Amino acid sequence: MKVTCPSCAWSTDVPDEKIPTEGTTGTCPKCKTKFTVNNEATQVPTTSSVVVEQDFKDQSHQSNEDVKPAQDSSYESKIKSNKDNTAPAWLNITFIELLVVYLLILLSLAGIAIANGTFSKFITDFTAIFLLSVLPTIGWLIFRLLLCYVWSTCSTVYIYHFDKDKLNDAIVSRYNGAKNIYGIIAIVIVMGIAGYVYTLIFPPTTVKPSAQSHKSNFMAEYAVKKHLKKRLFDPDSLQDLKCEYQQTRNDGVQVFECSYRAKNRMGGYGERAVEEHWFDSNGTLLETGGFK
Repeated sequence: MKVTCPSCAWSTDVPDEKIPTEGTTGTCPKCKTKFTVNNEATQVPTTSSVVVEQDFKDQSHQSNEDVKPAQDSSYESKIKSNKDNTAPAWLNITFIELLVVYLLILLSLAGIAIANGTFSKFITDFTAIFLLSVLPTIGWLIFRLLLCYVWSTCSTVYIYHFDKDKLNDAIVSRYNGAKNIYGIIAIVIVMGIAGYVYTLIFPPTTVKPSAQSHKSNFMAEYAVKKHLKKRLFDPDSLQDLKCEYQQTRNDGVQVFECSYRAKNRMGGYGERAVEEHWFDSNGTLLETGGFK
């Protein structure tokens, strides 16, 4: 039968006669991970402490030492693939989010223009915010506003450079408007409203720990139930399946301790009908009767 390490996906073929009827425990020669091996003929969970890693080493020439996890089934390869295909956080923004931020900041600029008495120059602010809207997050709002204010002032200087009197009046008007307490209040109010509307449209999506834990337990129970349905003497007798998260291995696989009730080979719920089994998040049986 084929024996595969649950951690690094190293595999080899071991003759069925070398695996005891009650199953056994093996050690991967590549990553030194201990794991259980069930006899496929009897489908009895391992209770033996016999180690057969020597058999695995003897058979290692039959398999590739540098074998990599399959892309379609390996948990580790999926995690690595997801990391490789994940774009940087600052690029994760949709067109709608960009448009909403764009409109909200235009509203803020309108308030600034009205407070400073420069609403006639709002078209230059409109151009400025269009150029600066590539900055994606609301955290850049103040930075955008400052840049837009500088842009608008510079454009005013450029427009009126041929008329020093009008240029002086425009600069003085902006300076006085900036000092106006009502203008400052208007800016704060408009920015506050813009931020509030933004949070209403795009609320935080952080998953609460309790919700994440419940989801993990549910997925573990689903995987374990699928595992047990193939291996129990009477699959329909499976009852009271519960899984609790215990730890996360170095390879990223979560380990759950699961308990259940099921009929034994005698047809009744015997003394060992309630057993503690350890599974990973893929539903792979790690050990029975405890974990060391």
